[in-house]
Amino acid sequence: MGRILNQAIYLSWPPGTPKSAFLYKGGHPTPQFKAALNAVFPKRGKWSKAARKGASCDVAVAVVARSSGVARKFPRGRSEQRHYKGKTAFTRIVKKNATPIKHAQAGDIVLYDRNKSGSKGHIFIFGGDCIYEASNKKKYFHRNGSLKKMQKKYKKIIILREK
Repeated sequence: MGRILNQAIYLSWPPGTPKSAFLYKGGHPTPQFKAALNAVFPKRGKWSKAARKGASCDVAVAVVARSSGVARKFPRGRSEQRHYKGKTAFTRIVKKNATPIKHAQAGDIVLYDRNKSGSKGHIFIFGGDCIYEASNKKKYFHRNGSLKKMQKKYKKIIILREK
């Protein structure tokens, strides 16, 4: 396993955790995630409340990438992440009209666009038999045992593979 996947496992809610623990309303991030968020993004000024707390896909992946030591300047904000190259840290793989499961490996950061402009989409970490994700105003960083998001075809996928 790579550093990204190891850190995702460490920071996420583990398998078997009741969903109520990581729901935005009524739940919270793990203590490890909260500590990592505060360490890598100490100033979160004009972020939305959900993003400041870590309940956002882009923030969660940025926290994992930065706190793992792989990419200390990994951006937050999905639009910035779509253009991130990270040449020294990652191999970047871009596919159009593709299914992530056909191209991704465990430990990869997977970003997909649901529309042509790239304004709608998601970013998460592929765990091999699961995904590690958060969602804006819905869920804190957790392990999702469903691979549905890996099996759908999207307008564009961007995979960042740790070197």
